[in-house]
Amino acid sequence: MDHNLPSWVSDWKAKERSSSLASGQSELFPLTMTGIPPEHPRGAHLEMVAEVGSDRYYCKRDKNGTPIRATEWMFSSLASHLNIPVPDFAPIRNPENNEVLFGSRGTWGTASEMEVRTFLTTPVIFDKAVSATPPWLTSYLSRLYVYDLFAANPDRQMANFLLVPASGSRQLLAFDFASSDLNQLATPHFSIANSQTLFVGKHLRNLQGFDPKAAIEMCDWIDAVPASVVMGFLSSMPDDWMTEDEKGKISDHWSNGAVGERLVALRRGIRDESLL
Repeated sequence: MDHNLPSWVSDWKAKERSSSLASGQSELFPLTMTGIPPEHPRGAHLEMVAEVGSDRYYCKRDKNGTPIRATEWMFSSLASHLNIPVPDFAPIRNPENNEVLFGSRGTWGTASEMEVRTFLTTPVIFDKAVSATPPWLTSYLSRLYVYDLFAANPDRQMANFLLVPASGSRQLLAFDFASSDLNQLATPHFSIANSQTLFVGKHLRNLQGFDPKAAIEMCDWIDAVPASVVMGFLSSMPDDWMTEDEKGKISDHWSNGAVGERLVALRRGIRDESLL
């Protein structure tokens, strides 16, 4: 079904699938934490910062019956597949009790958060008389906003971005899908009122504009993801993060038309601006 995607996306996805380990998604065995630094994690879902060799992973566990680890794994995998860059992630084993957590690699500090905020809130000059193509940041934020709506993520915040060096430049990463809801994949309804995702989305649109073409493209790209690819994401996570029946149910959403109906409603809400 990748023939429905632009050629550069299809080429990127083919390269990603051929990679042995693009972002930890295909890791069969957990990484083992080697230490816990004296750093208090910030964030509603963060449990601990774990050292794995010279790297640091920000770790999460399930809470109150919510499958946070599986949710993060699913939507981080899908985001990466759809060319929304995310930090490297992997299952992280605590050798003290053998608990396996979801870990996202990186270092977030006050300086980096301020740098990201400045980057996101500095308006990009766009002269339609000179170019009909919106700036990449406008298109990127438009696609990410639609992706968060699809994933039923009400908690996109300015602090949920990261700038990292990449090929002599910088790459903008999005992270934290812990508040997303896997159960919403089968419904065409969207509850975004008073959400951080809506608030931040409006704020960034006022500064950077909106690319409706890119937004609708994201719907099309999600629609083109086969159920087999989704099942591959779910099968690659640790077995105890989600039962086989639960994995099959999510995969079925792609093959039985439920995801398609959600995307129809999402496209409609973008076009009539009821979801903006």
